[in-house]
Amino acid sequence: MSLISVIIPTHQRELSLMGLLQSIQKVRERAVVKEILIVSNLKESFLETPDFLEKSKGLPIKIIVSGAIGVNKARNRGLLEATGEICLLLDDDCLVDDPFYFQKILRVHRMYPRALAIGGVYQALPHALPIDKAYSVAASTWQEQEIYGDDFSTRLVGGNVSYKHEILQKSGLLFDENLFFGGTEAEFHYRLMKKNYQLLLLPHLIVSHVTQLNFNSFVRKAFHQSRGYSLFPMDAGPQLFTKKGYHDKNWVKAFQIARHLTEYEEIIKFLTLYDWTYHETLNHPELNENEILSRARSFMLKHTPTHDNLKVTQSLPSQKAVRND
Repeated sequence: MSLISVIIPTHQRELSLMGLLQSIQKVRERAVVKEILIVSNLKESFLETPDFLEKSKGLPIKIIVSGAIGVNKARNRGLLEATGEICLLLDDDCLVDDPFYFQKILRVHRMYPRALAIGGVYQALPHALPIDKAYSVAASTWQEQEIYGDDFSTRLVGGNVSYKHEILQKSGLLFDENLFFGGTEAEFHYRLMKKNYQLLLLPHLIVSHVTQLNFNSFVRKAFHQSRGYSLFPMDAGPQLFTKKGYHDKNWVKAFQIARHLTEYEEIIKFLTLYDWTYHETLNHPELNENEILSRARSFMLKHTPTHDNLKVTQSLPSQKAVRND
């Protein structure tokens, strides 16, 4: 029985979107997917080409144009047009690697009948660049929190989250279309929580996040996420950064995904940059994005992160000892 409406917001991301669709084609038990709603902000000509139609053959795709820029606009349009019992949001820069992913989505919704929203986590690909692995670590640490217990959480990422369609419709709540960066999904999930809906974070629901960041886009992410905190103070991100053991936890995560010592040090460098940018933005609300970028460049030139208190580096091979294929 087809139960899941997959909703993919997209904007000028042809290669990323094709990667996601091709990963979905490899998933087992795909019959549970009723429809794949590709919601483009504006009309995308490539979605009508013979090449796209050939490569996406066999998938129950429906193309929708939201008519305006904004991921929340696209999310809402998809939710309003979906017909499945479960609405699953996936970002267009993700890959579904788990062959049983859709079955797991159905299973957890049956296991937790009261949960309106159930979210999973992102992982970086093994051969992702250190800057992308650093962002993956920062995102996973943001999701971990102790306020509501092990599972109950408002920190559900917008690119790996599903909703019981009927309950969501009855709530009358949708994403805020006035938000474009930083907290776009966090604000929505916070409103759901305030209405006493149950939201769960289950770390075994995993998709790969292919972010392909550079220095500027990495700093901009930290900037906008910090601005999002200033708008939605329910996100205790800065408090997490000052918790005892916060950095040790990040460094251990970096160790777990690093292939060699040089890569580990690069991941730590970008994690340090992320935390610095987040706090600098928070402490200086008068600074705009370009001013933060300029300060971030200066910070990186002067600062070398230290991790002498961690001994895990002794277990990492040198770069020469690791194959890069």
